Amino acid sequence: TPTGGQKYILPPETVKVIPNNETVNFSAKKIVIAFNEYIQLKDIAKQLVISPLIFPAPTISVINKNIIIELPDSLRPNTTYTIHFGNAIVDNNEGNVFPGYSYVFSTGNELDSLKLTGVILNAETNKPEKETLALLYSTSMADTSWLKSPPDYFSRAAEDGTFVIRNIRSGTYRLFALNDKNNNYILDLKDETAGFETQP
Repeated sequence: TPTGGQKYILPPETVKVIPNNETVNFSAKKIVIAFNEYIQLKDIAKQLVISPLIFPAPTISVINKNIIIELPDSLRPNTTYTIHFGNAIVDNNEGNVFPGYSYVFSTGNELDSLKLTGVILNAETNKPEKETLALLYSTSMADTSWLKSPPDYFSRAAEDGTFVIRNIRSGTYRLFALNDKNNNYILDLKDETAGFETQP
């Protein structure tokens, strides 16, 4: 009796990216990421991180073997953007994950390359705070703006509370953590909690 063979376990692979990843002097309105097989985006609302934030948010769709990212006209000049998919990209049949894929581009003539890593823990239980946001604010902002306006950079903590914020411009920042219930990157609800790092 045929058994069907071994389960397919290989993740999707990119075969072409337009414009190329890590493009500088970026001016395109659309990004196409092509894969070697049909793919889908799973749990994209929790997995996707676009830092710095883009308003209005880009439109992201899947057409056959391609991810299509359509960008608004509001990109800032001389800014490095990171579009990080986390574990959202999976193949269409077996759900094999293409983990940690990021598309990076700069509207200036160089890519910002600094990176910050850390762990977010609950101050009362000392346990990891998964899916909590790590927010970076430039210290040039007024103190009253922190947590009341969108951050300069951000990332989302993993299951173990660890986070990575990539492609940061050189500067001095304040680091905050936010349990963001309504996904607006602002501390504005009574049941939202926040914490901060005391050292800039």
